[in-house]
Amino acid sequence: MPVSIDGLGSGTRSLGVTCTHCHVPGEWDSDEKGAKDTARAMSEYQAVLAQDHTTVEAARSLFLRQGYEETTIDAIASEAGVAAQTVYAAAQGTVAGPVRGPLGWYLMRVDSVTRTAERPLSAVRGEIAALLNDRKQTQALAERAGAAEEQLNDGANLAEIARSFGAQVQTSGELLANGQPFGNSPVPSPLVARLVPAVFAMDPDGDPQIAASSDGKSYAVFAPGRVTPSAPPPFAAMKPVLERDYRLQEGAKLASKAADRVLAAIQKGQSPADAMKLVGKPLPPVDQVNTTRQALTASGNPVPPALGLMFQMAKGTTKKMEGPRNLGFIIVDLDAIETRPIAKGEPLVLATQRQLGQVIGGEMGEQLTRAIAVHVGVKRNDAAIKAVTDQMTGNR
Repeated sequence: MPVSIDGLGSGTRSLGVTCTHCHVPGEWDSDEKGAKDTARAMSEYQAVLAQDHTTVEAARSLFLRQGYEETTIDAIASEAGVAAQTVYAAAQGTVAGPVRGPLGWYLMRVDSVTRTAERPLSAVRGEIAALLNDRKQTQALAERAGAAEEQLNDGANLAEIARSFGAQVQTSGELLANGQPFGNSPVPSPLVARLVPAVFAMDPDGDPQIAASSDGKSYAVFAPGRVTPSAPPPFAAMKPVLERDYRLQEGAKLASKAADRVLAAIQKGQSPADAMKLVGKPLPPVDQVNTTRQALTASGNPVPPALGLMFQMAKGTTKKMEGPRNLGFIIVDLDAIETRPIAKGEPLVLATQRQLGQVIGGEMGEQLTRAIAVHVGVKRNDAAIKAVTDQMTGNR
């Protein structure tokens, strides 16, 4: 088959193989190698595709015959780089391939070519300059980071590294392990805050380390500065906090007594607004709340404790509860409870019935088992049960 060999010359170059991949050297007409049958079938289909404009149907027929799943040119191009190069190198209306890919052999017909108009150099000069500048900056930054890392490996300290780059060592304020400033220290920069966990994990006398910024456009060489062991703060620093806590504690006692007076007045029949006047201090106005459980839970946010308490109370009752952060008390007075008619087939009711049905079914099964055991007179042999359990679990 010399003619066939010559005709497949371009195919061997596309596939990255030589003629001997399919043929036996010196016996060109031999069908000993199975790859020859595959190549012949692919060539036949290539000829069919050249005459048939229904490329997609022909390609699908080929893939199904060869036992491969349907695929598109985009999928072929993404999974087989050689296939993509072959497609883009082919002219419009021609067939490219056969090309060997990760899923088998591919034939591709170029139905149309969309060309992008070339832009003059003056129009893209700025883009090219910006791209080259970014690449040079990235390369220069990587080289400087490599030089700093070499100095670290040679035992250089922070000051020596800064001096070699013409920079100065900057020291942050005192920081806590969570990155918050201690005392009157300034708020750290985002780069410093990002390095705090690594600094607290380092040995106080350890070697400096290097890390890239979050955007990759800078590097930082860092080391722990002054390490202050944890200790109680001085009394002068704690005095304002202690005074505040004491005032809150004493105020909470007075607020509790005032809330008790309001509660007692409401329970005797006074309205919440009139009862609150008994305190003799400016108080927030009464909040009128009219809502449902569904409305509270629909937003997905946590339900305020006062509203949660309201749905646990009986009609006409009044209760007192602590406010958030222990900053006062809340009086909850429940006037009425409204129950709307339940429509037939209500989704919430049906869902509840299904949930209760599973629980009730299991409970009734347990009760039946106990009743049978009592009726028959079953006795438990705990020693035998333990022996079987230990044997089955290997605990012997």
